[in-house]
Amino acid sequence: MGLRTISDLVRTMSTYFRFGTVRLKDSSGVLEVKNAADAAYVPAAASRIDLKGSTSGETGFQAPATAGAANIYTLPTADGSSGQVLQTNGSKVLAWATVATGSNADKSYTDTIAYNNSSPVTMFTPPALAHIKRVIIDVGTAFDAVAPSISVGVAGTTSRYMGTTDVDLATVGVYEVQPCYEEDGTPEPVIITFAAGTGGTVGSAIVTVEYANPD
Repeated sequence: MGLRTISDLVRTMSTYFRFGTVRLKDSSGVLEVKNAADAAYVPAAASRIDLKGSTSGETGFQAPATAGAANIYTLPTADGSSGQVLQTNGSKVLAWATVATGSNADKSYTDTIAYNNSSPVTMFTPPALAHIKRVIIDVGTAFDAVAPSISVGVAGTTSRYMGTTDVDLATVGVYEVQPCYEEDGTPEPVIITFAAGTGGTVGSAIVTVEYANPD
């Protein structure tokens, strides 16, 4: 028999069409391949899937280089509402969920500071009447300079939320304060004021500011 295309074989087999160790199921449309032991057919697997645009370009999904065992996620059966996100139930079942918003929603903003950063660093501007609840500085790599310092506040009041004496940049650790500061109707940008000290070559810290929207 000469060369044939798949379209030539439509309706020629009632159960499946097979190329060696690959077969196309006609009832469910599932592409199956032989397993590693060559003992049974299993659903085909790929580390990356590319979806080509009808005219140009592509969109795809790719598994992490070191994937966890059997991370098979079940998608929802229908589309969600505008603005919703996919949320897991902790057992790999995804569902559409509405992101928490409103007057009592807690939020946070994070920045990373390294020994060679310039100062000040502008983080964000909180909403009017927001409540600054907590400031956390996680020193992951100790600063080896002489007298490094850091504070979190606003222009003109650089230690409003966290002062230089609340953190020891020369010692690895997590430093936390709860300023419980309520912003006014025109809040200023939150800034990190940083001094690397003298002779420093290493050092990094993560700064997190947690706040709540007004009631």
